[in-house]
Amino acid sequence: MKTSTLSNDAGLYRVLGLQPGPYQIQASLAGFKTFVREVVLEVGRVTTVNVAMEVGDVTERVVVEARAPVLETDSQAVSTLMEQQYLKNMPLLLRRPAQLLTMAAGVTFTSTDARSYFNPFYSVAGGRQNTQQYFIDGGNASNTRVEISILDINPSIETVQEFRLVENNYKAEFGGGGGGLMLITTKSGTNEFHGSFWEFHRQKALDARNYFASTKTPFREHVFGGAVGGPIVRDKLHFFGSWEATHNVVSFPEFQTIPTQAWRRGDFSRLFNRDGSLRQIYDPQSTQVGPGGTVTRTPFAGNIIPQTRISPIASRMVAFYPEPNRPPADPTGTLNVFGTRNEHLDRNAFTGRVDWNKSERNMIFHRFLLDFPYFENNGPWPGLSGFTRRATGIKKALDDRHPADPGDFVSPTMSKNFLTGWTHAQATWVNELRFTYSTRRWGAHDAGSGLGFPKEFGLTVPQVSSGTSYANEPNDHFPRMNIERYQSLGGTWGGGTYQLPMRNFHAAETVSHLMSSHSFKAGYETRRSSSTYYFKNQSSGAYTFNSRGTASGPQDAASGDGLASLLLDFPFQGSLNDINNRTFRTWWHALFVQDDWRVTRHFTLNLGLRWEVDTPMAENNNLIAGFDPSARNPVCNCPGTVTFPTSFNEYNWHNWQPRVGLVWNPKGGRTVFRAGAGRFFNPPYGASIWGIPGTARPDVSRTLSVISPDNGLTAPYRLATGLPSPPPFDPSQLTAGFGAVAPGQPPRLSPDFIERTRGQAYSMMVNADIQHQVGGGVVLEVGWIANLGHHLDRGTLALNQVPPSLMRAGSVQALRPFPQFDNVNQFTSTIGNSSYHALLIKAEKRFGAGLGFSTNYTFSKFIDDFSISNAYNRRADKGPSTLQRAHRVVLSGVYELPAGRGRQHLSQGPTAHILGGWNLGVLFTAESGAPLNFSSSPNLCNCFNNAAVRPNLVGDPKGPKS
Repeated sequence: MKTSTLSNDAGLYRVLGLQPGPYQIQASLAGFKTFVREVVLEVGRVTTVNVAMEVGDVTERVVVEARAPVLETDSQAVSTLMEQQYLKNMPLLLRRPAQLLTMAAGVTFTSTDARSYFNPFYSVAGGRQNTQQYFIDGGNASNTRVEISILDINPSIETVQEFRLVENNYKAEFGGGGGGLMLITTKSGTNEFHGSFWEFHRQKALDARNYFASTKTPFREHVFGGAVGGPIVRDKLHFFGSWEATHNVVSFPEFQTIPTQAWRRGDFSRLFNRDGSLRQIYDPQSTQVGPGGTVTRTPFAGNIIPQTRISPIASRMVAFYPEPNRPPADPTGTLNVFGTRNEHLDRNAFTGRVDWNKSERNMIFHRFLLDFPYFENNGPWPGLSGFTRRATGIKKALDDRHPADPGDFVSPTMSKNFLTGWTHAQATWVNELRFTYSTRRWGAHDAGSGLGFPKEFGLTVPQVSSGTSYANEPNDHFPRMNIERYQSLGGTWGGGTYQLPMRNFHAAETVSHLMSSHSFKAGYETRRSSSTYYFKNQSSGAYTFNSRGTASGPQDAASGDGLASLLLDFPFQGSLNDINNRTFRTWWHALFVQDDWRVTRHFTLNLGLRWEVDTPMAENNNLIAGFDPSARNPVCNCPGTVTFPTSFNEYNWHNWQPRVGLVWNPKGGRTVFRAGAGRFFNPPYGASIWGIPGTARPDVSRTLSVISPDNGLTAPYRLATGLPSPPPFDPSQLTAGFGAVAPGQPPRLSPDFIERTRGQAYSMMVNADIQHQVGGGVVLEVGWIANLGHHLDRGTLALNQVPPSLMRAGSVQALRPFPQFDNVNQFTSTIGNSSYHALLIKAEKRFGAGLGFSTNYTFSKFIDDFSISNAYNRRADKGPSTLQRAHRVVLSGVYELPAGRGRQHLSQGPTAHILGGWNLGVLFTAESGAPLNFSSSPNLCNCFNNAAVRPNLVGDPKGPKS
């Protein structure tokens, strides 16, 4: 592509809207020689090229060849660039861009989730998790306004041109979160056809054994694909496209306890306790309660349940257990099955891009990213076939699975991201426009879904849905059977369906103007985010059977058995749950202005101001709930009522974010001093909609839960008759007295809510550093960064905790601030604070002459007051953050072997083809461990707080010190 511009009266010029990559700059003026320089542009960075004109004829040329300047002379932002050679040669699991964060200073990883396809969860330079912002080709790629902040779509490394992580103090142009900024640029076509094919393979033979494991974990991985790009119309229209597939299998050994055939028939004559004594089974129908509550029951003769007493429903259910395949671990018969659980990931990803250079002043491009990961978890039980499954969209994947294995489920995901961009340039004005639409759908289905099992068993299940649940699905999942001492029957997901279609629209327009020594940039952006929550959990019921039903009495731990209670149709507890569809939506708007003022040739000021506002999150059908702690409740004439607002909270119009930075490059030499400070607001809701309040409403969550009223002496229901039907929903229930009970009555509702006048979390960032370029293009950097968080989301705050001055033994319900309710939880309470300070030391060399490396060391202190234990003494929670890693060292580099065609050695003959073209990529990370958090179990305070009490003393102070 080709573009042109003019310098202004101050001798300054600016060209925007260019893709990262190599360019040639030509400058000409009558009476001077033509200046020519090769330069490489990088993503997320302004590259300064000073043009030195020499007197002479314009036909003469002064040619300067150089790579991208490594010193940062235009911005105060602290960032890390991963250039093309790093992208191609770094050893990365599954080869996802987000994993490149491993190379950056100040980054703390906490976990990776296989179902997120190894999108990592991390903290950047003291920012909170889930507050990062992601941009691909200038368009938003995360749904942080209604979901946790992960990449909606994770493109292949092979399609990425460059990647930059901005860790601290980015300019006013960027916002929406204070946890770091990830900028990704995809490849585009050129005037030459080019293509590539890749295959990456990994297996356990090449892996090291986990330090805590006795053997290597089985692992197999294949990542392969291809890409092609080139011209459609030379110099005008170019294309690029790619496809990549991933096949990944990780295996985990598992031991389980499965009932033997004799036990399934009711023959417990060889059921023993750990000491070898017979574990007696008693008849629950013979229960007699004498004076003083003494319980007597009659044991079954020979410890065998008569066949006439065995429930046909239970008999059909237990037939789904596999056979034991190993001797038990002890006399009780435990751990008599060994198997392997396999996690499969199959993924197909597609990229397409078309760039149209309509003219020197107009550039338009369209780009799409499609990602279809499919996660499958296969439990250790052998598969069963022969079932007729209702169409679920995943029928084939489930047909060879075991419908009752809790470990058999599939989780399909579908992510799409579409972007259109237009750049229009004039002499001193540039306008850039971006439109992005992205969607991500995630689901999970048990192997027992869609098989009509309750009816197959003869089990009656009441319909608890109020009529708007996901597709009004029938209750045809394998029910969840929790049987004490044995592996459960039924899916981990409660036999349910989860689907989260998340949709995000992002539009942004920026205008840049060069005036004298000022480079102005202003813009507006907006996002419309929504997410629909489909959740069908335990719709076929969850049924609990323990030993109390067949023990000599509820307190006898040496008799009775959970399986025997199931065979006798004597449950201890049961529940049904169905949550209706809810679609949450919100708008986000932002305005900014930025002035990069070149005060002198060697001194630059970066001045910016940004303003943002989030519309309060609402639900399409107003299916949300709130709580007013001061309003009088008519049921008890005490404070605290459930409310039914149309949105969670009020507007916050005061999210002003000033940004300031300075850059001093004395005499234009090899040393740069930089400093900056700024304010950055986080997304308004720290949790995803999985935890959004409102499920206590009967028109949102229809829940039925019954339990034995006398600790197992009587059954609350029978499988033969099914769970009782819940009362129908009555809209007149939604009043000020909803869910409350009169004084002295046991509570039945736990309201969850978001505070109406909540603040919005923000961070104050400060940085100061020195960069110095030494020989060979190596840059050394020493700096200090700080991130001070305020009004941070601190999780759930227990407002119904008993005040410490009133705590005592026995019943304390009446002493709670809101005795008419059980727990009262304030979600995403913005009362948290954090303090992060770090020393960063870096040594970096851009790739050139066959070598590139990036080395950094971080020494940090991270303190916060999260993990609320006592709502009345929040200062006691202040201490080292769980994200604290005091020391972190990263060594990474790429070395191009000096052999092969065009290189120093073996440049001719067959050896040039065999030994040429090889590169070596190295990545090494070492860091301190996370702080340990000790707590007591069970919670001993009797105060209804939301966390276990921390011990006053850990370990024996008089014991060994090591």
